[in-house]
Amino acid sequence: TAHTADKKFIFNFHFFYSFPFYRKIPFFNFHFILPIISSISNKKGEFERKFPSSSVPAIPIGTFYLSSLTHFYQSKMGRIFLDHIGGSRLFSCASCDTILTNRSELISTRFTGATGRAFLFNRVVNLNYSDVQDRVMLTGRHMVRDVSCKNCDAKLGWVYEFALEEAQRYKEGRVILERALVTESDGIDEHMGDD
Repeated sequence: TAHTADKKFIFNFHFFYSFPFYRKIPFFNFHFILPIISSISNKKGEFERKFPSSSVPAIPIGTFYLSSLTHFYQSKMGRIFLDHIGGSRLFSCASCDTILTNRSELISTRFTGATGRAFLFNRVVNLNYSDVQDRVMLTGRHMVRDVSCKNCDAKLGWVYEFALEEAQRYKEGRVILERALVTESDGIDEHMGDD
């Protein structure tokens, strides 16, 4: 005889078995899988004590939770290595204050992005890059990648990969940061002593 919890499992899994996906699996056997699922549900409390539900997104299935382990491992495992470019005036991500570049890398302040003013920089660090996109902008057609913060993944601007017009080629490999998405702060003046 099955316990009440086991009956609930059987009912819930018969419900899920009614979906076409599970009907196509010829060896989906409840008598085999039920003990495994029961042991998982018994360990659910132990798992939740170690990893609160706020840190591990989970999907309710039957009476236990199937945790999104891919998201968990990406958010909790490994380290993000960030560069520090130095300089007396620093530009940082407005969301998490990760250092991106400094004032000496600034080429132009006469650009416009989706949020208003934007700056063109020669070198920016701590970025993630999207796939290449073909965009028609005010200055012509360009191949660009969107850039986001390596630490918090907030959108910051884009990088020019290729410009079709000869007059716009100076932008290639350079990065636009939208002014509303970055902050400027004092850095450390790194003057070396005279030798």
